[in-house]
Parts: sequence; structure tokens; C-alpha cells
Amino acid sequence: MGGTDIRTTPAEPRLVRPTLLRAFLAGEYLSLGILCFSAAIGLLWLLFGTASPVASAAMITGCCWTAFRAVGGMAGEFRAGWVSACVTAMALLLWLSAVRDVPAWLATSWASPATLALLSSVLFCCDVLDIRHVQNQHITPELRRRRDGLRVVLVVCGLFTLWGVGLPIATELYRQGPPDSASQLERMALPQHIGFRCGEAFVTLCFFILGANIGSFLNVVAWRLPQGRSIVSGDSCCPGCGKSISRRDNVPILGWLWLGGRCRSCQSAISSRYPKVEALTGGIFLLFYFLQLISGGATLPLRTINLYRGVLWTVMFAKWDLIGLYLYHCFMLATVLAAVLMIHDRYRLPRRLQLFTLTLAAISPLLFPTLILIPAFPAIPTGSYSATHAPPACLLFSLAGLTGGAAAGQLFSWFSQRTRMPSEQLLPAGDLKWMFAFVGAVLGWQSAATFLVFALALLLFCRWLTDGSRWGPAWLLAALLLHHATWRLHWIWIPTM
Repeated sequence: MGGTDIRTTPAEPRLVRPTLLRAFLAGEYLSLGILCFSAAIGLLWLLFGTASPVASAAMITGCCWTAFRAVGGMAGEFRAGWVSACVTAMALLLWLSAVRDVPAWLATSWASPATLALLSSVLFCCDVLDIRHVQNQHITPELRRRRDGLRVVLVVCGLFTLWGVGLPIATELYRQGPPDSASQLERMALPQHIGFRCGEAFVTLCFFILGANIGSFLNVVAWRLPQGRSIVSGDSCCPGCGKSISRRDNVPILGWLWLGGRCRSCQSAISSRYPKVEALTGGIFLLFYFLQLISGGATLPLRTINLYRGVLWTVMFAKWDLIGLYLYHCFMLATVLAAVLMIHDRYRLPRRLQLFTLTLAAISPLLFPTLILIPAFPAIPTGSYSATHAPPACLLFSLAGLTGGAAAGQLFSWFSQRTRMPSEQLLPAGDLKWMFAFVGAVLGWQSAATFLVFALALLLFCRWLTDGSRWGPAWLLAALLLHHATWRLHWIWIPTM
């Protein structure tokens, strides 16, 4: 039950084979869930979807394949990947076509084609990983990484094409009836629709690239700053031979993959942490691009969500207050990530980094009052987004955030010491107070308190799961991401103090 050996070769005669999906206990449960969901959806369409025989046959066939793949059928074969991709496309087309001859509850409930598309897309991702595992068994790690770089480029191009070209064509094919007078002006011709969707995909890619480049800079900060070296001057160089890395090899994520994880000059190994940090930072920027920016501020508390949302109405027709909040919060998350990397490397955070970030977080609300979302105290109005914050109110917000955050950090340090965790897993008290104070100065002292609650919950969970042996600074970053992603939701249950 705890794991499965996945040493599978393409020539293995068995029809049902070990798969990466079932290599771990969580994957076993996920596989069982997919199997049960697929069987239930297929049974419902068999019983109630007879009014539309084509759609019913397609759904039943897709459910049978999904159930077959969930138990490891044809794992590691190219044919399995192609079939899973076709099932996903078929389910998406059925969902977009809005099948009308079946009961409404069947077409819109958890048994809808959209659910089948989600399940088959998960299996398609597992197919890709299984095929990659089989192909990589007999090649060198360097060649495997170069192939991974090519796969990354192909996946990005495929997603760009799917969103920019595939979605407009599918919408055009399955658009029902002539447009009414109200929507006539909103309906775009197919070339216009393709151009608009390609623009959306390009803007989204640019935000990920921005995050990946910030992640590349964070690698430099985490490596040089504790050693007292400059983070502004000096080119990136190989840690083995010291030779400067050329610009073509310094592309975030892809540069490391194209080099096979080795220096072009001396062939010494380069740590995989560099592309991981770049990908993680790009993912954080992309996550809050969707959750906070183009959603119109859906995760921000005490702020009216923008009526017009999406890439067009928030980025192209720039809503600078929302963009400013997004960049300010990404700056906070990137700074915490850099601190996490230093603490993980057993460095104490440099004093100049602490002073610079706390000073910047304290004076930013004075310069840009709209960065304040939650007033320090209920008697002080936020002024919505009219930028009418008085300087004393902004100063009080910063001081309350710094003080409350430092107190929360001290409390977390005290509590972590009382949990009898291994001494090597305990984080420095000064660094903890800085981290919580920094979060309080950026988001408010109330957010520092809720961040403390999330961090304590993850600490107790880690203590219960692994007796604290795997606790580390990365859990604090996870707590901050969880807090920020659910900020509006949990603020509903928190009284404004």
C-alpha cells in the first residue's frame, strides 16, 4: 500500500502495468477516486443519456477509458497518451456544445462532460510522466534534461496555441444560433477572437517570465548577500571554474535544461535549485496573476471586486491600483522566498536586508496610500481607493504592522520551542520576528496574526506527521501563500479590530 515499483519497459507484455500515479499512497487514493467517478458518470449516462445516443456513447467510452487508465492500463505507451488527449478534447467539445437532449442535471452536475475532461486531463499528465520515465531509463541525465527543455518549449507552445487558436475555433463551431441585438456588438469575428485570445496568452506568459527572472535574481541574492558580496555588479559565473555564464545560457529555467545541468566550459554539475527557484517564483507570480490581478481583486479583503475583470480590463486597460497591489504583494512573497533560501542554507539573515525591507515596507504606504487594504484600527477609515489616507494614519498602519508582526514572530518562536522539535529544525528567533514584522508592515498587523495561525497549524501538522523532523522555513512560505490565497475568505470570519 505504501508504494509501487515503476520499473516498466515498453516491451512488457502485461496490459495493466505499474504507473507513477500509483507509486505513492496519495496516488493510490487519487486513482481509486478517478475509477469510482468514471464508473459513476458512465453509469448515469448509460441510464439517463439515451435521448442523445452520440453524446451518451462518447461519454461512456471516455469513462471506460478513464477507468482503465486509472488502474494502470497501457501505462508508459504513446498510444495511451494520444487516447487520453483525444478523450479530453472530446469531453471539452461536448461541454462546449451544451448537449440539450439529456436532463439538465446530467449536463451541468458533477457528471457533466467537464468533469470527465478534468479526470482525463489528470490522466494525460500521468501519461506524459509515465512515457518520460520509460524513455529516460536508458539515457544520460544530461540528455534527459535537454529533452525536458524541449518538452517545456513544446508544452508552452501547445498551451499558447490551444488558448489562442483552439478556443476561438471551438467557440465559433459550437456557438448556438444567430446573435441577438444585445450581443451583436460583443461578438467578434474569428480573426479578431484569435488575436484577442493570443494577446491574453502572451500577457500571461509575460507575467510568468517576469516571475522567473525575479527568481533568477533571488538565486543571486540568496547566494551572494550572506557572503557580503554585491548583488548588483558582477556577472553570474560557474561555481566550479568561476567562468562567466553567457547570456544565452542564463535564460531562466531553459538555460539550465539546455546545458543538461552542467557548465558549458568545465562540465561541472550546476545545482538544480536554480531552475526550481525560478519555476517556483514564476508559478507564484502566475498564481496571484489569476487569483488577485485578472480576477479584479477577488482575494483582497475590504475592497470592492472590479466589475470588469480579465486581462483586457485589468492589464490592457490598466487598473493601476490593482496592478500596484499585485506587484507590492509579489515583492513581499519574493522577499520571503529569498529569506527562506538563506535560512535553509543555514545562514543568518543579513542586517542590511532586514533593515532595507522593513524600511521600504514602512514608507511605501506613506507614498502610496492605496496599498493599505485594512485600517490599523476600525476608527480610521480606509477611504476606499480614493487615496485620501492621511499621513498619520498611514504611519500608524506601518508601526502597528511592525509591532504586531514582531510580537507574532516572537510568539511563534516560543511555541515552536515548546513543541520539542529537534534543535536543528528550530529557526532563529530574530529571523522569525523579522519575517512576521515584514508581513505585518505590508499587509497589516491583523494579517500577521492570521499568518501566525496558519504557520502554527502547519507546524502542528508537520509535528504530527513527521514528529517535526521535516519542519523547515519552506513551511512558513507555504503558510503565507495559503493566507494570501484565502485572504478574503478568512477575513469574513475575522472581526475588524
